[in-house]
Formats: sequence, structure tokens, C-alpha cells
Amino acid sequence: MRLLACLVPLGLTLALSCTQKAVDKGAAAKPASGKRGNSEDISPVKKQASDAKSSSGNAPGPNEHGGADDEISVPNNIAGAHLTCAVRKEASPSSLETEIGCLLADPGSYKKVAADAKLSFTNNIPMQVNSELQPESSIYHVLYRIRGENRDAILQLTQNLEAIVLYSDKNIKSEKVSRVLKPAIELEDYQAPIVREQSIDKDDSGSL
Repeated sequence: MRLLACLVPLGLTLALSCTQKAVDKGAAAKPASGKRGNSEDISPVKKQASDAKSSSGNAPGPNEHGGADDEISVPNNIAGAHLTCAVRKEASPSSLETEIGCLLADPGSYKKVAADAKLSFTNNIPMQVNSELQPESSIYHVLYRIRGENRDAILQLTQNLEAIVLYSDKNIKSEKVSRVLKPAIELEDYQAPIVREQSIDKDDSGSL
């Protein structure tokens, strides 16, 4: 009886010990399983869903949402217009500034295209060249004023100057000014200083 009494507590202790180990093992395994489940079932699924939407076209990519440039519709008269420029004033020792007027001209009539609130102009060297938008009554859309330390510096800037046409802030046309120059008088700019300073040869009507 005494031996049995000793064995019973010993067996109970071993049973409790085994049961406790099983409980502890189960408790430890459960959080690990849950954590592993969250990692596998949530994060990758979100990533795969995002990838699937992007590839199927249902979810716009980074360039699709703010793709305002692709949605801009440029009017035909502006898209097909030719950029034309004229030197209105040349730099001199007493006035270190060259003035060039530019406009978008209709290829058929050669007249300035109608004003549009979304149309604007800039240039490739804005720190040294000032772009001045002109009123609707002007022959030009923009006047470029080129200033420099001396005439040679101004000439170099003028040779490198590019007129940039914007529509709703989107670059739609860019031309090197030196390639599209015409005499101011051809654009009927009779008020240009460079024209007023010249005179017509009476013996050769129409010549300067």
C-alpha cells in the first residue's frame, strides 16, 4: 500500500508534467502559427492583388493617374502652326540688348493664330533671356529680350536661343530661333526699331 501510495503521486506528477509540456508546446506553437499565417495570408495577397490590378489595367500605374499631358488636346490651328521670328532690335554699344519677336503663324495665311489662354512661351535660357507675352493686338505672341555684358556675349546667346511653345504647360513646339528668322518687315512689323532706322532706296522701290 505504501509503495502504491508512492507510485500514485509519482505517476500523477509525470502525467501533469507531460500535460503541462503539451500545453506549453501548444501555446508556443499557436502564436508562431498565427504570425506565420498573417505574413503569408495578408502581405503577399495584397501585393499579388496590386500586381494583378496593375497588369490587368484596372488599377492605373504611376503615369496613368496624373497623365494630364496625355489628355491635353491641342487645337489643330496651334498644333499645325509654324513658329516664325524676327529681329526687331540689335544690340549696340549704347544699348546692350537684342529684341526678337516670335509668333505662331498659320501655314496658309501666314497670319498669327488666334489667342488662346492655354498658350504660353518660354525659352531654354530663361536666366539670361526675358520672355514677354504680347497682347492680342501685337504682331507677335512673345518678345525675347537678350541682354549680356557685351555684344559678343549677346550674339552667342542669340545663336543658342530656342523658343519653346507651351500649351497648358506642356511643351508642344521647340525651335532654334536662328533657323526661323525673317526680316521684321516681312511680318509687316513696320514699328520695329531695326526697320525704322533703315530707309527705302528711292531708285529701287521696296528695297531697304
